Amino acid sequence: MQSSISRTIDTRSTITRHRRAGVAVVAAALSVAVVSGCSPDSGSTTAAAAAAAAECESATPVTIMMGTSDMDISYSPYALLANQLGYFAEECIDATVTTTGGQTTTQQALIGKAADITLQTPDSLVVAAEKERLPIKMFYNLIPRSTYEIVSLPGGDVTSDKDLAGAVIGLPALTDSLKAYVTARLKDAGIPTDGVQFIATGYGGTSMEALKSGQIDAFVGWPGLWAAYRNSGYEMSVLPEPSWQTDYYGMGMGALDSYIDENPEIIEGVSRALAKSSVFLSENPTQAIELFWDEFPARGPLPGEDKQKSQDQTMAVLESTMKLMDIGTAPADQQWGKQTEERWKSQVQYNIDAGLVTKDLDPNLFFTNEFNEAANDFDRAPIIEQADAQ
Repeated sequence: MQSSISRTIDTRSTITRHRRAGVAVVAAALSVAVVSGCSPDSGSTTAAAAAAAAECESATPVTIMMGTSDMDISYSPYALLANQLGYFAEECIDATVTTTGGQTTTQQALIGKAADITLQTPDSLVVAAEKERLPIKMFYNLIPRSTYEIVSLPGGDVTSDKDLAGAVIGLPALTDSLKAYVTARLKDAGIPTDGVQFIATGYGGTSMEALKSGQIDAFVGWPGLWAAYRNSGYEMSVLPEPSWQTDYYGMGMGALDSYIDENPEIIEGVSRALAKSSVFLSENPTQAIELFWDEFPARGPLPGEDKQKSQDQTMAVLESTMKLMDIGTAPADQQWGKQTEERWKSQVQYNIDAGLVTKDLDPNLFFTNEFNEAANDFDRAPIIEQADAQ
């Protein structure tokens, strides 16, 4: 068997041949869309992707699945934008970005071969390994901090974690990741898990209505949800975050062990496309919104509606995701997607402390950083110039 080092070198050589063949055409096609001063519509971005694909010896179909039933703008930075900008096509990848539809987990989608690559939360992989490790590894980190937060009614009795004793806590869904987060916060506050009640209230307005009516005392979610709820007129107070909030990973891209082993050039290409889209987004989030509306017109302003208001509301949701991803605040030489064994070791301990895992699991079971150097091996200046030319 090839070593990891030699395999990476061989893979980068293969991808470089593809990239050199298509990069000039992609740059030209994107320049027509962006430098012209016009907002590129779905036709122009499709042209960019088609131009890149035409220069490839072949394009490999890849299905990338988001763990949601509702593709809103907060999911755009995770893969959709890279597809819209033609970065997957530049890597000779024919990407389809889809959703779970709420009927299955992303782990089930991978194991059942309904998807090749999916969004993964670290805790879902770690907790599953208590019984039997899932044959899945995270190969690209999207969010270098815990995404979750807890909110309560403004002016209510719950103003900190210590006020959660005896509370009914709403969760979008009863997932291991959400439970691990809340359990850790309760433990810090000296509250046993059986001292609260968890109920699933969903992702939509039903959760805020439950909070408003007093059916639940607090709700667990993430900044993108808060922005969307505020856009709909709801008010909430975010409880002070714990000191360890930034010590754990939030979300990343994962694939089956076998898929990673058999398709290293795809994993590398997907990672590099995601890194490129992060650079573009840091310079021009407004363009990302236009591209999103082009693909999902029902999400944009309807005829007669205030476009600026719609843009402001959409930007509030997008910026909440960008903040979690460090997009717009990261240094120029940011190593997008990077993971470390030390951080994953802490992730395992986090779940042990939460009482969800009893085994001292090897952190290397859950991730690979093998492709990170190649993922960041691209010239950032042309991407910044394209984004700034708008």
